[in-house]
Amino acid sequence: MNKINLLWAIPLTTTGLGIWQIQRLQWKQNLIAQAERHQKIAGKLPTEITPEKQFMRIKETGEYINEKEMLCGVRPRNQHGFYLPDIEQITNSGYLCITPFKLPSGKQILVNRGWISRDDLDKDRKVEGSVEIEGCLREGETSNSMRLKNEPENNLWYSVDLNAMAKKTGSEPILVELTAGN
Repeated sequence: MNKINLLWAIPLTTTGLGIWQIQRLQWKQNLIAQAERHQKIAGKLPTEITPEKQFMRIKETGEYINEKEMLCGVRPRNQHGFYLPDIEQITNSGYLCITPFKLPSGKQILVNRGWISRDDLDKDRKVEGSVEIEGCLREGETSNSMRLKNEPENNLWYSVDLNAMAKKTGSEPILVELTAGN
């Protein structure tokens, strides 16, 4: 009787995994289509940010609020999902640099300025005065059991928690990932 139950479990499990893969494929195809829709000419920040606007290209002028910079990590330079990193990626780890950006309207948003190596943490990243940035709107990251818990009160960030980072810096929960600019 046990062997018969085990034989039924195999096709049920593989069917469930197959359905999950199809759903995941549809999700990825929708995400790619959404990104392609927004990869046209960069425009100003929309007045209303919705999940459908993720990947929308933005071009804005403003000033960085350097003293409120946040480093999020430690993470390997080429983090593209779940994989086993090689030793070079582990030893060459760094942080995402997230800095509040003040628009001429007075509104503040968050800008992911990119990855910084641990070796470069002491280098000056301050950008003074008015600058033009170009990037795309992004959602924050969802925390999971594999990551350490963020400690906003100590300015320790392990995932990009958009709401907590915005609250900490007095910014809107809007994240622009740079594609050009500083």
